[in-house]
Amino acid sequence: MPSLMDLLYLRETDKYSIFLRLTRLLGFDENQTVIYGLPPKLALDDSIHTKLNFMLCCRAGYGLARRWVFSVSDFVIGDPRAIQKMLPTTLPFLHYLHFHLHYINKPDCIGHAHRHCSPRDEPLQREDPETKELLKSWKKAIGYLSKHVKAGNLHLSGICDVADFETTLDFVEPLHKLPRLEECSLRLAFHRDDRITQLVKEVSHSCLHQHEEHQTDLVAPLGEVLWTPESGYHIIWALDDNALDEHRKIRSCLLWEMGCFCMRYHSAYFQERNCWAPPTPIFLASRRLKDEAQEVFLKGNRFVVLPSWPMTGLTGALPKRLPVNMFFLEHMPGNALCHLRSLEIVFEPLNMTKDLHSAFKDFCLWNDMIEYMRQHLLLSRITLTIHIADICPYTARFIHERDHVPQDVCDRVIDSYYAVFDPIKTLKRDGLRSLFIYLAHPKRFEIIESSDNDNDWPELVELAQSKKRDLERELEERVMGSEYNAVARGKGKYAMSQWLLRTQHIEEMDDPVYWRGDTYIGT
Repeated sequence: MPSLMDLLYLRETDKYSIFLRLTRLLGFDENQTVIYGLPPKLALDDSIHTKLNFMLCCRAGYGLARRWVFSVSDFVIGDPRAIQKMLPTTLPFLHYLHFHLHYINKPDCIGHAHRHCSPRDEPLQREDPETKELLKSWKKAIGYLSKHVKAGNLHLSGICDVADFETTLDFVEPLHKLPRLEECSLRLAFHRDDRITQLVKEVSHSCLHQHEEHQTDLVAPLGEVLWTPESGYHIIWALDDNALDEHRKIRSCLLWEMGCFCMRYHSAYFQERNCWAPPTPIFLASRRLKDEAQEVFLKGNRFVVLPSWPMTGLTGALPKRLPVNMFFLEHMPGNALCHLRSLEIVFEPLNMTKDLHSAFKDFCLWNDMIEYMRQHLLLSRITLTIHIADICPYTARFIHERDHVPQDVCDRVIDSYYAVFDPIKTLKRDGLRSLFIYLAHPKRFEIIESSDNDNDWPELVELAQSKKRDLERELEERVMGSEYNAVARGKGKYAMSQWLLRTQHIEEMDDPVYWRGDTYIGT
C-alpha cells in the first residue's frame, strides 16, 4: 500500500492533483478563507481547527500541507499579532493576506468583511489608548512579515478605518519596509478624504514598485464619465454587481467579499481599478501639471451630461436651468474645453401627451449654451451626441400613455425636436463635423403593440426601429446638410453609454442590434 512518503516523490503536478482531492474531502477548497487571529469573542468554527490540525499529521505531510494551505488560502486577520504566530518557514508560501484591524460597516456600504471581524461604529481615534497598542503591534507584525515574505508573491489587502490624516501616516509607515508585493489594495478611512486617498495610492504603488505618474485615474475605467447636478462626476456600471463584462474584462468594484474598497466613497485604493473618482489632487498641483492633467482628462474620456439619475419622470418642456449649462459654466474650465473630444448631452423623456408644450422655441438658455460651445469647443475635433431619452420599457405607469399617440401630439413632438436641434446649425457653420442624434419615436410602442401575434413581433420591432432611424437621419441632415452621413462619421461604431444600457435593461450582444425581452434599441 503506498505511503505518504511515496507521494513526496511524485511530480509536482501529480502531487497538486492528489492533494487537491484530499483537501477537498477534508473541507478545503481553492481560495479557502482561514480566519486567523481574530478578537476572542469571535469564536472559530470547529472545522477550521480540523483543517489546520491536518497539517500536524506527520512531518512528511506537514511540509506538503503547509505549502498548499499557505499558497491557496485567504488568511484574514483581525489582530496584527496573528502574523507573528506564523512560522518563518511558512511565510515564504503565504499568498493571500487580508487584515481587518478597525472596520466600519454601515448599511449603505456594500461589503462582507463583517463576517470576518467586529464592525465598529466610529473610526479609530488617535488619542484612544487602543490606538497606540494597535500601532505598536502593527509595526512589529509588518517588520516580522517583511523579513520572511517572498518578494513578488504576496497579495496584501486590508481595512483600518482611521479618523484623520496623521493617524494614517503612522499606519502606512511600516508598509514601506515590505518587499515588492504582487497585489496591494488598502482602505484606511471609511469617509472620502482626498489627502488620505492620495496617500493610500502612493503607498500601494510603492509596495508594487510602480510609478505614480502612470496611475493617475485621469481616464476612467471605461473611458466614460457621467455628470449630473446631484452627483457631479462619477461612473456607473450597466451590469449587475455579480456580473462580469466579458467584452471589457472589467468587474464591478463592489463584488469583492473582503469589503468595500470603492474609491468614490472611501479613502481607499483597489488594484483592480474597477471604481473611479475624479483625481482632484492632481488638478490642485502646479499650474503646468494641472494643464497637462486637464488635457488628458478631457481628451481621454467621453463626457455624458445627464439631467438626473435615475431618470424617473417625464418632461413637458426644457427645465428653467439646463444641466448642460451648469456643467459647462460651473464645473468645466473654459480655457481647457478645446481638449474635449466627446460630449453626450441627454434630455429626459418627453411627456408625449397633449400636456407637451407645442415647441421649445426661443429657449434662451439652450441657445446661449450653443453659443458658449461655439466659442470654446474645438468643433472640428469633437463628436457631439444629443440623446432625447425614451421611457424604460419596464416602466408600466408610463407605457399606457404611449399605446396610442394622436397625430397632433406626434406633430408637437417633432416640433420640439426641431426646436432643440435647429440652433445646432450654428455649430455646423463654425466647423462641427460629427453629430450623432438619438431620439424616442412617438409611435414606437404603438407599432410594437399593434399585433397580438408573437410571430409578428420581430417585424414590428424592426419597423419601429426603422422609423426611429429615419427620423434621426432626417434631423441629422437638417442640421448638418443633406450630404451628411452619421454612420460614415462613426455612429455605427459608437458604443452605448452605461446609463442607457442600465435604464433600458440591455445586454450587449455580438449583433449590431441590442435587444432583450420587449426592449429593442438599434445602433
